Amino acid sequence: MGEAANGNSQDMIVIRNLVKRFGHVEAVNGVSLTVPRGQVVVIIGPSGSGKSTVLRCINHLETPTSGEIWVDGMKLTHNHKDINAIRAEVGMVFQQFNLFPHLTALENIMLAQKVVRRRDAREAERVARAQLERVGIPEKAGVYPGQLSGGQQQRVAIARALAMNPKVSCCSTSQHLRWTQR
Repeated sequence: MGEAANGNSQDMIVIRNLVKRFGHVEAVNGVSLTVPRGQVVVIIGPSGSGKSTVLRCINHLETPTSGEIWVDGMKLTHNHKDINAIRAEVGMVFQQFNLFPHLTALENIMLAQKVVRRRDAREAERVARAQLERVGIPEKAGVYPGQLSGGQQQRVAIARALAMNPKVSCCSTSQHLRWTQR
């Protein structure tokens, strides 16, 4: 991040006064957030509070109504010329895992590597198999999403995001956390 942009070159993501409206519905209202490089940040809130919308704005899958977003020193705008280059550096795991049903787990992980990262098939497969191993389901490489449990589909989606070697990973889940107090 350039010094002029936010005063700290160590920040990976900077959001200032983000607003996102869908017609009359204000999904996000004035969110500001700074994520330093190497840090893990969790956004917690009730269903419908705008968490996923903020993440989608970071990847510019949603265009903010107003506010500013920087990712790795690049300010995102509605007419940003290199938006695909920025998207390539932001891994996304969605609540609905968006796996292609006609592709196996391995093929789902390989596809973006070949198209976006321009890796040849051999390298993409090597990386995909390594990520399936990393998420604990290497035996599911040849299985189609419809044959996987929800948790296994989520692991494939995580492996797909990690295979891209993103600078930033954004994960959105509808899973409820259970806290035990002792």
